[in-house]
Amino acid sequence: MKASVRIELLAPVVIRANTSRANMALNNCIGALRMGDTPTCIASARRAAECAALAFLASKGIMNPRANWIPRYLLDQPGIEAKRISDRYAELLMMQVPKGDAQLFVDKTAEFISNVTLLAQSAL
Repeated sequence: MKASVRIELLAPVVIRANTSRANMALNNCIGALRMGDTPTCIASARRAAECAALAFLASKGIMNPRANWIPRYLLDQPGIEAKRISDRYAELLMMQVPKGDAQLFVDKTAEFISNVTLLAQSAL
């Protein structure tokens, strides 16, 4: 017999775990930026944004979708705030970062993570 966990019990765990992952990835991003390692900085920033988006989706009852479906799930969420999150996430995914100049990208990612994880945690 397969055990099932109710979504309302699982959502807080997923929200907290992805918020923590987003913060850890952002810390890695900032460390890489300070070391001048732009590729690692960008990869960590994108991972942080992905984790923040996953926390937001968990707050809406969507648990751990595949990474390639995150933009679609964000687009499908109702409301102006969800539209802003979807637009900003797409912008971060597609943003071209000049070599050696990742500070603007890191700043935008940090703002996204802060806003989105706060919104996700407000659902707890």
